[in-house]
Amino acid sequence: MILFLSTGFGQDVLTLKKGASYEGEFLGVKSGKVHFQPTNVYSFKPRRLKEIRGLTQNGELLIQDGKWTGS
Repeated sequence: MILFLSTGFGQDVLTLKKGASYEGEFLGVKSGKVHFQPTNVYSFKPRRLKEIRGLTQNGELLIQDGKWTGS
């Protein structure tokens, strides 16, 4: 159980509406696009909000169905 908890936190998770899911680091938003760096992926293009099903950072849901949920 401890191993599960330690791997579940500390990684941000980006899920696209097309179904792909990535663990990595949420870098921020610039020019209306979400910048995210997946683990073990060299090149990843910024995504528009409407392309994103969900984004969690440290267990907190930031984006759901293309809309910001937090402040």
